[in-house]
Amino acid sequence: MSRVDNRLVELSAETTSPEYITDPDYFVPYVRDPSKHVFVHRETADGVSGVVELTEVGELGRTDWTVDGFAITGEFGPEAFDGQLSVPVDRLLRETPIEDADFPLSFFKVIAVDPAERSRGIGTQLGATSVAPLFESPPVVVVAWIRENPANRRLVAQHGMNRIAFFEDYFPEDWECPECGFDAECTCDAEMYAWFGDERDATVPSADVEGEPGSDAEAEAEGGAEDGPGIASH
Repeated sequence: MSRVDNRLVELSAETTSPEYITDPDYFVPYVRDPSKHVFVHRETADGVSGVVELTEVGELGRTDWTVDGFAITGEFGPEAFDGQLSVPVDRLLRETPIEDADFPLSFFKVIAVDPAERSRGIGTQLGATSVAPLFESPPVVVVAWIRENPANRRLVAQHGMNRIAFFEDYFPEDWECPECGFDAECTCDAEMYAWFGDERDATVPSADVEGEPGSDAEAEAEGGAEDGPGIASH
């Protein structure tokens, strides 16, 4: 079996973009930093299956797990958060209810599930386990990639988050997009959702996603930069 960190790179390439996460060491800071989190859905040789958080760097080198999916979350100050998105923080402060005092923001960065293992509820398990702790430190924000399969946006809606922004042609020009085709320019849009835990939640529209929530809410990453975004980062 592959090392856990190599497997996470493979899953990212399969579900988001080959350019999103390319280095297995990408995950090391997220495991070391107590304000950041990496969750994996793993199956062991003795039949144990489920979601666990990686809390030691050595776990990234394990070869005795079959990893079917992962999620990354964390808290980010304004400068660090600026590196997570394809739009600047200044724009968010002008155009959304997000305020300077909200930082550090709790950010659902990315979730990816092996396409061959979908319809098993793995995305639902990952989403529920990884997003729940974020609500202890609101605001919570997510950027959702608008794709043909709206499972990522259904996941957001399930947790009562509200849409606060729409970004046309969200991804950078060099984004290798599995939705548009790797040989075509990416024209995908994205939406930002948030839960503030205060009166602002009543001033923005609720998530309105076509279709009922499915058992497989695989949200995708945004992509683009080395430290790209969340359910749809850059």
